[in-house]
Amino acid sequence: MEGEGSTFDMSGGTIDNSKAAAEGFVFKMENGGAVYVAKGIATMTGGTIKNCVTNSYGGAIYVSGGDFILSGTGKIANSSAAKNGGAVYVNTGDVTIN
Repeated sequence: MEGEGSTFDMSGGTIDNSKAAAEGFVFKMENGGAVYVAKGIATMTGGTIKNCVTNSYGGAIYVSGGDFILSGTGKIANSSAAKNGGAVYVNTGDVTIN
């Protein structure tokens, strides 16, 4: 998922084995293995994002100019980024973990 002014809300389910640098696929953004949000908000209150990879920033989630909120039973596991933010990378914005 990607987009400027976007909103990502996850309350259940699983995103597994997402790769922003997968061979043979073309991605608009190289950041955020599973989720890229620009000038928006990413909220996780449940569910799991796991085994995600990027060759850049934000193994699971990348937020630029927005907010990331993790609460409830939401969890990120076993994700990695070649540069920074193995699980989450927020470039200009706020992070809230409850």
